[in-house]
Amino acid sequence: VVHYVEPFFEIGELEGVVDPLLRGDFSSDSAWKFVEVAMSCVRERGSNRPAMNQIVSDLQQCLAAELDREPQEP
Repeated sequence: VVHYVEPFFEIGELEGVVDPLLRGDFSSDSAWKFVEVAMSCVRERGSNRPAMNQIVSDLQQCLAAELDREPQEP
């Protein structure tokens, strides 16, 4: 999964990472934050990975952003 996502992450192409069935009905800011958190969790050196409390905090921010936004019309 890392080898698939990494090229999209590096060029800033969110569409290559997110499930197309979502059809853009998500906050791109929270999706990017989610991808950044995921990529930080798979860094080669464990000492470069975030602590679990930081991961939880970041993911809670992603969830809050999604819950606060208005859903898009189909």
